[in-house]
Amino acid sequence: MTSENTIEREFGALEKINDNYPKYLLTTDFFIQDRNGLRHLNLFHWLLDTD
Repeated sequence: MTSENTIEREFGALEKINDNYPKYLLTTDFFIQDRNGLRHLNLFHWLLDTD
């Protein structure tokens, strides 16, 4: 997620959901960034539970 358009597209879709459930964005990126309560996690670490 190197471009601002990609970041806005991915986080923006989750930000539009108005409920109280935790939201996670899973990518293969190793540079992790959280935004507005949304958790950005590396897919491989999440699958292996090594975070």
